[in-house]
Amino acid sequence: MTKIILLIVFLLLLMLPVLASGGQTVLVEFLPFQAEKELTLGSVMLLFAAYGMLAMGLFGLLDRMELSLANRKMKAQIAKLESELIQLRDIVTQDQDAS
Repeated sequence: MTKIILLIVFLLLLMLPVLASGGQTVLVEFLPFQAEKELTLGSVMLLFAAYGMLAMGLFGLLDRMELSLANRKMKAQIAKLESELIQLRDIVTQDQDAS
């Protein structure tokens, strides 16, 4: 619930400069072969804010995938070490039973 409230507050704070920019327009060229388009300053600010969020989301996703792979490797290593420990315990108990 608090995450939703924080998201709403963040989006409202993001919209504040957009609303304050009024009707100012800027010329934007998205690609070199496209004609320039006249957009409001607020829409350009929102566009680049969304682009930044998308870029950070992708970086976060890549980091999460890297952590997941490292976690999987560590779990495999733990399973291997546990099986070695069980084998060593079996050897010790066999030696004690033989004595």
